Amino acid sequence: MLTNDLIKYLKQKYSLTFKQMLTNNRNIFVLMVPNSNDFFAILSRVPNKEIGINKNGHAITLDLKCGEFSQTLTDLPGFSQAFRIKSDKWVGIWLNQVDDEEVKKAVDYAYKLALNGEIKTTGQYLLIPEDETSQKNAYQAETIPPRKDISKSKSSEEKKDEIPREIAKMLQSYDYTILPALGRQKNFYHQGQLMANYEDNYEHNFVFNHFYPTYHDMTVHQLRTYFTWRSKVRKGIYKSTSRSYVFIYIYELLNQIGVKSPEDGYQLLKKLYKEYILVYDSEIKTYLNNWIKDYVVFYNLTEHKDENFVKENEQDRLYEDLLNPQDSIKLINALKGVASYHGKSPLEANKYQELLFFVWQKLLANREYFNFASEILFTLTEREYYFFSRALLYKRTPHFDNFEITSNRKFYQKNGHTYYEYFSPVARQKTKINAVLHEIDRLSRIEYHKGRKLKANNLKAAMVIVIEQAIREFHAQEIEAQRPKIEIDLSNLDKIRLDASKTRESLLTEEEKTLELEANGDQEDNSKKVEETTSEKEQNQAIEKEIPYGLTEDEYMFLMALWHHTSWKKELQQKHLMTSILADSINEKLFDEIGDSLIEFNGDEPLIIEDYLPDLAELFGEEE
Repeated sequence: MLTNDLIKYLKQKYSLTFKQMLTNNRNIFVLMVPNSNDFFAILSRVPNKEIGINKNGHAITLDLKCGEFSQTLTDLPGFSQAFRIKSDKWVGIWLNQVDDEEVKKAVDYAYKLALNGEIKTTGQYLLIPEDETSQKNAYQAETIPPRKDISKSKSSEEKKDEIPREIAKMLQSYDYTILPALGRQKNFYHQGQLMANYEDNYEHNFVFNHFYPTYHDMTVHQLRTYFTWRSKVRKGIYKSTSRSYVFIYIYELLNQIGVKSPEDGYQLLKKLYKEYILVYDSEIKTYLNNWIKDYVVFYNLTEHKDENFVKENEQDRLYEDLLNPQDSIKLINALKGVASYHGKSPLEANKYQELLFFVWQKLLANREYFNFASEILFTLTEREYYFFSRALLYKRTPHFDNFEITSNRKFYQKNGHTYYEYFSPVARQKTKINAVLHEIDRLSRIEYHKGRKLKANNLKAAMVIVIEQAIREFHAQEIEAQRPKIEIDLSNLDKIRLDASKTRESLLTEEEKTLELEANGDQEDNSKKVEETTSEKEQNQAIEKEIPYGLTEDEYMFLMALWHHTSWKKELQQKHLMTSILADSINEKLFDEIGDSLIEFNGDEPLIIEDYLPDLAELFGEEE
């Protein structure tokens, strides 16, 4: 139970609040009944090092004054001897190990006991006077006469004859010398082993209702009622009975009493769930479901994990689709399970879905400025685990070292303790994921010039930068994919040239052939001159400074002309170059440097965007 929940419960139900016990000590608080200075509860923070736990921080404990009932509570899971007061009238509770309802019941008992001056109220009732104006205008407690036990009218010999020999032996076997913290579990286990194969056919039916029941809490009549009911259950006959009898039977199976193997015990638990719990007592369905899961892990029944951890498997699949999405469809479906910001983008559904998938992968891949997975999605949680919470189990060693439910969820043993490791959602997960989806929607509207503008939220600046860059990259790839591709097959050019040469030669006259031979001679002389001239040009070009950023000579000329407002149209016309193609090529090659298109068109006139003139000057080392 959480401390805040306990404080809220006491405030709402009894108008009680914890008070500081010592002025200078904020680790110990006490609870007192109205008009009294005596306290009946102590809430304290115990440093872990004081209780032998090698972890930082504190453990929250609660001491309650429960009188004679304290000895019974001490044996229950999560309860122990009092931490702050050494008295058999006080009991201690580890708040993190005990269910909310059990803590409330114990607190209620301690409060009522303190309110009545530690006078036991069991077996009493409150008498309300008929005349409220009389001098006896107060509640009076009168003792209810105890129910007459018909068995006392019989002689001791007759009563002895009624007790079956096996039950009598079991009752005699109870060991009162064992310390209370372990006594109930150990005695229950050893008595259960004595009665593992016992069968009865008792004609009467005695009711039995008890908190954390054991054999020792039952009378002979109740024992015989229980063993008769159990005998029928083992034969497949399920009849309605007291809930405490059902718990006794479950405790037996958990402790491997009367079963051949863990597998046999598992099948009996599942059959009880189907044939009895769902039919007669669905209120304990949650208890048994959790205990069956623990049973599968504790006894290492790996073949049954999938059928019992369905919810955990579904949860981890959702986590995996968010942490490592395989495609956009799986990502969208997973987001629907954890966020509410959906279907708001003005972009086409398929385009936005692919854009979201692309940006999400970029966010997950970034590790330099933030960890998207642990900050927005999930955190790896590890806690010590106690099997069969609120059940009665004699100390046994788990049958596994490492039990993996999924790749992200497992139990493991370490230094004699069991730990449970799993992914849990970060605080305010839904709000944080909605903020990410909102920014993707907002920035994509700006990039594509669609829809109304949205107001930016308070998402971390580094994440906003990654989202913005990812959207631009996605859009650039989309534009590139839409450009028409012209493919020229050069493999047939030689054959075309040869065929053309033959055709031309066949059409020449003798006079034209003679002139061609003379021309070829002059051509050889000219080719030598051309080679010399070409060599000189190549040397001169090698000396010239290389044009940066992969720009061609024409692209560089065009860019410089636009920048310095010089003429360029005549040169482009002479070279038969298209303005739009040059502009697109320059924008693409300088995109990584500028982060946007550098040249835009005002009608048919190309212009350098004025905002990027300083960037251009910095890139080419010139003054604007």
